[in-house]
Amino acid sequence: MQKKCLSSLTLVFFFISFPLFSDSVALNVKTAIAITLDNTLDLQTQEAQLRLGNKRYKLELRQFFPQLTFNLRSNQRVAESSTDSYSKQLGISLSQPVFDGGRTWSRQILSGIQLRINEQELQVKKEEIQDQIWQLYYASAMIIEKIELQKKSFEMAEKQLEVIDLQFQQGTITGLSKLEAEIQVSDLDISIQKSQMEIKQKFFELSLALGYPMDTTYTFAEADFLEYTGIKKLPPLELLYDSLLASNLDLKKLKFQINQKREEINLLKYKYLPNIILEANYSISGNKFPLYSDQFTIGIKFSMDNIDSPVSYSYQEGQEGNIGTLLQTRSEFFSVTPLKTLSTKLSKDSLSIDINGLIRKENEMRQQLYFLLKNRLKSYLLLKEQLAMERKNLDLLKQKNLVLEIELEIGKIKQSDLLSSYIKAAKKEIELLTRIMELKKQEWVIEKDSGIPPDSLGRMGEQGRSPDQPLGSIL
Repeated sequence: MQKKCLSSLTLVFFFISFPLFSDSVALNVKTAIAITLDNTLDLQTQEAQLRLGNKRYKLELRQFFPQLTFNLRSNQRVAESSTDSYSKQLGISLSQPVFDGGRTWSRQILSGIQLRINEQELQVKKEEIQDQIWQLYYASAMIIEKIELQKKSFEMAEKQLEVIDLQFQQGTITGLSKLEAEIQVSDLDISIQKSQMEIKQKFFELSLALGYPMDTTYTFAEADFLEYTGIKKLPPLELLYDSLLASNLDLKKLKFQINQKREEINLLKYKYLPNIILEANYSISGNKFPLYSDQFTIGIKFSMDNIDSPVSYSYQEGQEGNIGTLLQTRSEFFSVTPLKTLSTKLSKDSLSIDINGLIRKENEMRQQLYFLLKNRLKSYLLLKEQLAMERKNLDLLKQKNLVLEIELEIGKIKQSDLLSSYIKAAKKEIELLTRIMELKKQEWVIEKDSGIPPDSLGRMGEQGRSPDQPLGSIL
């Protein structure tokens, strides 16, 4: 009896020192995920970088517009046998890209594809965080329900222990039987304290993720897990697979990478198309201000810089001088650099190899995702059957306890036998909670992999379509 009192005092003291159910924050899984995503610094940094990348992408359109340049030049010549000379020149230049074989636009497309890849990587990071919070949330909710079950079992066991203690005093049972009963009750007490420490750790992890004070406690919207039996009807495999193909982030990233490589090949194809730029220059010069000598030129440039032997040609016409002394000018320039590089063909072959490898990887991934999804559905049905059998086993144990209560009244069994059976049924209930957690987790994984909203798998199975898909689209 003294041990029983000490264990009860220990439990009461623990509840007082850790107010599990007082001043708690009400929480549901969607809110927990949303708050965590808002509070994750890595995500905020990635999102800021992505926004910056989008702005940079838009600003890159500037390269399609004219380029205006202002310049100021000053020259000084000092000679031993002649007069020193000084000159200053103020000028303005305008250049307009006319044609580059689509290279600039192709590079713009590549920048856009890279942005989409960065977006997919950000989404992958978000899904990882969502998965962590989901598991933490439901693990915490399950532990709280487990504690409630343990407390009920402990209270029941204490009452049984009081009867056993009375029987020992009356001499109807041995000291060994009494000691065995006390050990069983003590084990229940210890299991409650372990669960309390476990939920305290889970609350700490939740507070860390949510940005709440470390001593915050929580209550959860989800409850009564013991009554959960699983989804009645799963959606067809083909429907889930179609949704998976449309939403899988790894597949999307692969497609973007394939498009990126193809665009790089297009960029190589454009190498034999010339780059054409129109230029206009105006300057005014003299040896002092105000400047007085004008010069104006207009020209065109052709170049092919991306071939193995780059070629460049430019032509300009203009006039310079003062009124009455105008000079007409004309200039041409041609250059070629033979065999500057021989890697163009190799680059194209390398890109083709990369594309073929990515396509094979995409096809293999599709097959793997199909079989993985198929196995997840089979595993879910198997878990559901196991859950039903364990629930049936628990019901049989409870029926057995009713029979044992009758046998105890007629003296066929001892009080300690009934206590052992009660504790066995209580442990079976806790095992059932663990199995339900596995079932819920499998549902979450199927929903996440298939790209459908949380808690919509059952609704999708009943409707025979995705929750986000219009009814007419599958009829």
